[in-house]
Amino acid sequence: MKKLLLLICIALVSLSGQTQEKYKLKDNIRFGGYLKYMQTNLIQNADTILTDNLIHNRLNLKITLPKNFTFGAGARIRAFYGEITKAGIVAGTLTGKDYAEQLKAYDGVLNLESTWVSGNSLVINSIIDRLWLDYTKGNLEVRVGRQRVNWGLNTVWNPNDLFNALNYLDFDYEERPGSDAVRVQYFVGEMSSFDVAYKWAEDPVNNTAAIKYKFNTHTYDIQFLAGKYQKDLALGTGWAGNIKQAGFKGEGTYFIPYDSLSSATGILSFSTTLEYGFKKGWTGMISYLLNSGGTNVPQSALSLNTFTPDAKTMMPNKHTVFLNFAKPFSPVFSANLGGFYGFGVNWLIFFPTVTYSIKSNWDIDLVGQLFWGDNIQREFVNQGNGVFLRLKWSF
Repeated sequence: MKKLLLLICIALVSLSGQTQEKYKLKDNIRFGGYLKYMQTNLIQNADTILTDNLIHNRLNLKITLPKNFTFGAGARIRAFYGEITKAGIVAGTLTGKDYAEQLKAYDGVLNLESTWVSGNSLVINSIIDRLWLDYTKGNLEVRVGRQRVNWGLNTVWNPNDLFNALNYLDFDYEERPGSDAVRVQYFVGEMSSFDVAYKWAEDPVNNTAAIKYKFNTHTYDIQFLAGKYQKDLALGTGWAGNIKQAGFKGEGTYFIPYDSLSSATGILSFSTTLEYGFKKGWTGMISYLLNSGGTNVPQSALSLNTFTPDAKTMMPNKHTVFLNFAKPFSPVFSANLGGFYGFGVNWLIFFPTVTYSIKSNWDIDLVGQLFWGDNIQREFVNQGNGVFLRLKWSF
């Protein structure tokens, strides 16, 4: 599969090399990115505070080529150094793995990740998480390579997103992971489309292939999808629209293991959201997530930091509610307070955020992640906190 994907890319690149008159490469290149510094502080109590540092460089390249082709690439280079890196800790949880091993966890077949430095206190890692060639003609679009295939409609949790599940706690990765995939889209008019995608995973048994049909009716975007999701048959639907002045979104996917298709026993992953704009600029959102295969056993809230979400299991517990309020107090200053409660596991997590725009391309953020849950004595207590100070320069 890996060789097939590379051969397709090479073939498309060779086709795009057929230049047209008046085509000038320099006029068709778009290059940008950002450079960020983030300080992380993990606070257990006044006696236990660990500090770490991250320098994060993002590079994005897009080239419009002749013959309806477009080439895109994106890379992130990160340097971690400090106490947390040395201890091998992720957001307050000791994983038993060093930082370099934790970072190399991309589920793809193209070897585009490198660890340049792997020391006790310094780790430098780079990954090309976008590398694709796109062909568009009329109503047809074909994209091959490492790309983001986003089928989700909901805001927080996306059970329809079979290819790139969102990890809400990973706020520093705005672009989100990509997939080593082939994607074909055919647009039927202005509001309808067919979308077919195939993703190669590191383990072939986890390859994903699906088809989606999306259309608009009565001001609602509606979609239906079906396909193979790793070891399951996946059937899903989603919608996005409004109830009067409130935004109303939702999506759900039912996963049936291939070894039990006859008994039709599976897992339902479903999420829905209401969003509303209040007076004086306030916006509010409430979202609910159901994981029918989730647990009701209490556990540490910090265990969520080592949990890897996917479309089938967005959260480890059965029922979760998310609540969020946000307000821009001025064109350069905004604040956000969000959090969710996990029923059964009995944890409460807050996400306060303050953002200030220093200049048009300079931003500073103060982000908190506050974890509450049951201790061994079944007392509901604060289990740990993360405080992140981030400075970002975009170019």
